[in-house]
Amino acid sequence: MELRSIDSNEVASRSLEVLGLDADYIDFSFPEALAEAARRVVSMRGPISKSAAVRLVREPIRGLPDVDYAVLESVPDVIEQLVSVGDLVESEIDRQGLIQASMLLIGMPRYVAINKRLVVLLGCRPDGVLPVSDELATYIERNGSVRYLRFPEGQEADLLVQLREEGIREIKTEHWLRLPNTETTDRFLTRISNHLDAAIPPGELEGAVMFDPSQPRRHYRSRWRPIRHPPDGTLVLRRPQAYGADRWSVARAKDGLVQRLVDLPLEGRGDRACDEAWHVMAAIDADSGSPGVVSVVPLSGTRARLDFDAPLPAWLHRHLAFFGYPVLRSNGALFSFSVEDEALGQVRELVEQKLWYVWAEGKQGQHE
Repeated sequence: MELRSIDSNEVASRSLEVLGLDADYIDFSFPEALAEAARRVVSMRGPISKSAAVRLVREPIRGLPDVDYAVLESVPDVIEQLVSVGDLVESEIDRQGLIQASMLLIGMPRYVAINKRLVVLLGCRPDGVLPVSDELATYIERNGSVRYLRFPEGQEADLLVQLREEGIREIKTEHWLRLPNTETTDRFLTRISNHLDAAIPPGELEGAVMFDPSQPRRHYRSRWRPIRHPPDGTLVLRRPQAYGADRWSVARAKDGLVQRLVDLPLEGRGDRACDEAWHVMAAIDADSGSPGVVSVVPLSGTRARLDFDAPLPAWLHRHLAFFGYPVLRSNGALFSFSVEDEALGQVRELVEQKLWYVWAEGKQGQHE
């Protein structure tokens, strides 16, 4: 057998081919490629912790053409988007009956109909296998971390029947896009306070960190600090566990001490703990006079880029996937999405009413 060396360009090309992508049109700087890599990692190695999944996506692509620091830093965001839309599932896994750890699993193959010809394809199958047959796979389109099936006009009814016959079940749009109630920050935080009224004093809080809304919004990570002399009022905490991700909680502080604490989630909507925590944080920010900001940057054609400066609950990720698709985040943003201009009004109403965000028009952009 003859051995030969191959350069990094050929490594990238072959890797993209394994993921079912065309190296003539895409490289590993694209969120589409990172999303396929993440799906494959979890489908072959799950259950797996989020940190391990991030590492297994990053390590093989480090040093490949077009993979820079920003691309590697975006991997956790891509995985978060896959969890939010339902391709991956984050679940508490029992470890030998002693402790629970938050792990990633593949979601069941499902679809959501956007219209007669276009559906969002969700979920994965084990061992990196596509959720649909080779015939249906020819209709797959990828935008950001989301996969769609776009059927030819006149064939949509037959192909939807075939999709269901392959075991891909439909999720009703209204269920997938379910939203929290529209309410003021006062009413929302009062409901959280009512839960805390019935809570017990916390135990040991060693290693816990608190969300500090007094810190500048432009540096999200710096808004978390150790619990020392917490301000009076409602707090969001992250508490370390022996295994898995931190536990999210809300707490009440008074006179520099945490007096009540309850773990999330509270609301019974099926949201993850982090989704509820980010919702509470948005309410605290808005109530304190520092609401979240959505920067709207016009792009070429009929699209705009939306830049978000805070983490987004899964229900907002799903709506943004319905109206557009995620793109590599811009400088200063935690998440960026490309959306059709005609959908901007609906998105604006959503973020202003549900998360109390401020809508800020930006300057003309050059690239998506």
